[in-house]
Amino acid sequence: MLKLLVVPSRYPNDFNKLQGSFYREQSLALAKLQIDVRVLAVVGYSLKEILKNRKILGTRKEYLDSGVLTVVRSVFNVPKLKRLNYFFRAVLGLSEYNKLCADWKPDIILAHSFAGGDIAGRISDRTRIPFAITEHSSKFFKKLHFYEALKAQEVFRKASRRWAVSPALANQLRQTFDLTFETMPNSVDKDMFKPGGRVRSAGDPVVFLNIGNLVPVKRTYELILAFHHARIKCSLPLKLRIVGGGPERKRLERLIVKLEEQAMIELVGTLPRDKVANIIAESDCLVVASRVETFGVVIIESLSCGVPVISTRCGGPEHILAEAPFCSLVEDVDKSLASKMIEFAERGSVDREAIRTFAVERYSAEAVARRYIEELSSIITQPK
Repeated sequence: MLKLLVVPSRYPNDFNKLQGSFYREQSLALAKLQIDVRVLAVVGYSLKEILKNRKILGTRKEYLDSGVLTVVRSVFNVPKLKRLNYFFRAVLGLSEYNKLCADWKPDIILAHSFAGGDIAGRISDRTRIPFAITEHSSKFFKKLHFYEALKAQEVFRKASRRWAVSPALANQLRQTFDLTFETMPNSVDKDMFKPGGRVRSAGDPVVFLNIGNLVPVKRTYELILAFHHARIKCSLPLKLRIVGGGPERKRLERLIVKLEEQAMIELVGTLPRDKVANIIAESDCLVVASRVETFGVVIIESLSCGVPVISTRCGGPEHILAEAPFCSLVEDVDKSLASKMIEFAERGSVDREAIRTFAVERYSAEAVARRYIEELSSIITQPK
């Protein structure tokens, strides 16, 4: 039986219960395929999360999660001291590895994002256990902090194999680091994200949904303007639900009032994973208006629910939606997005089962886990 240690950069913890939840789902999917999996996560938390949770000291949790022995250690991220933060996380990571693996030695380590890869690389240096890394971060589409750029280069050069979650991110990483990166997508829990039997009666509004942090890069402000334009022009009633929280909320509330759209645009706020699955299944179409997405987990969650997607061309979504049935890509958040929303609303029904089948075959946690097992096994068996 393959023994695998997963070292993610993010994981559900006492300061953020939703952080890195798809890393957890993927780890559990690997365990279901008869892989001996353990998880070691050293995650950072911010001053904002201290104030929100009214906790100061970091925590350590060791527990069995559906049979997967998991250690999650949280440590405060000191503002503007990235070198110090990486050092503390590395020290804690090595210490926790010695405890977690005192009587168990992994055959290989799988890191998620270069912060997790830093810990995995240090473990590999000490033990000579090979590690592979999957990069998820959108930071590489922007100017990296110089220390993070050096750290990422160090981590990537050490790794036995490197993946990125989308072709767009893989291309960016190849150009930046002059290294080979293949593509390994994120995955979706098909049992949580499933069709809900949505039936729209005559006269009911077509419900569009947007999910994401309320930050400028998600362009929620521009999406609201596009929706307003579409609602005025469309022959059918339209509704927009926006799930998520963040610093843009007050600005969005003012815009909704200015446009007099209080009845047809709802700011839902942040929801737990099960509630997100429910609200997707109750919607007619997901709309993504981002400037940059390295992948777009919410897109495959929507497809798994049988809900079609309209997205801007912003990196990751192009690869997912190129062959997805009843889905569309637009160049920007402008009148073309509004026109596509009107076109969708007036088209009528879609084949939700076909959309779900597409998602499950390509992006279910089980399908992606099988790819990981095949790739990781080949690293172990290759000549030293």
